[in-house]
Amino acid sequence: MALLLNEEQSMLRDSARSFLAENAPVAQLRQLRDGRDAAGFAGRTWADFAELGYAGVAIPEAQGGTGLGAVEIGVLMEQIGRHLSALPFLASGVVAARALQLAGSPAQQAQWLPRIARGEAIATLAVDEGAKHRPEAIALPATRRGEGWRLAGSKHFVPDGHVASLLLVAARADDGVALFAVPRDAPGVQVERKTSAAYATTAIGGAGPSAEAIAAAVMAHPSMLTLQRFMALK
Repeated sequence: MALLLNEEQSMLRDSARSFLAENAPVAQLRQLRDGRDAAGFAGRTWADFAELGYAGVAIPEAQGGTGLGAVEIGVLMEQIGRHLSALPFLASGVVAARALQLAGSPAQQAQWLPRIARGEAIATLAVDEGAKHRPEAIALPATRRGEGWRLAGSKHFVPDGHVASLLLVAARADDGVALFAVPRDAPGVQVERKTSAAYATTAIGGAGPSAEAIAAAVMAHPSMLTLQRFMALK
């Protein structure tokens, strides 16, 4: 079934196509790969991408984004795929932003969503603990400690985890699997980029009160399940 874009969506597609063709073509990806660039994307390109409002299309205007919808996200992803552009948009601006909108506290949303929309912060979802995407097998424990939580264990294939400012870590608490907001610079967090692709292994050796609970229900939300499966295929 063909998707018919309206005028504004067509303008978004055309502007994104032009920007990415000029600023983030496949040649840039090859250069980043061959040069073993530490970040895996061009910081200046990402800043310009965000300045045009693209990084915040999935974030409401009240939280610093442009408040567009799934079609606009798809339009951008199509153009990113067309040009093989190396950008952390899916992990940060779509998946992590959606998780924060679904279940983040007002304080968490106010702290992170505007920064994600501006491209100043990169957030990502850390779910997998093995070679396959099996969220039902999550075993990393979360133990309440005072006002916060202690997490201990490792996550694998974390998209853009090596450049993330915020890790949304799926861990098992007493009442089931929940998400926890763990700043990248929290005590005990170690991140290692494992391949030339934009994936990392994250070891969490006792993140303490910096680990803030988001919610258990968010992991089972239909939109989050769809996004998790999509990320596993990326």
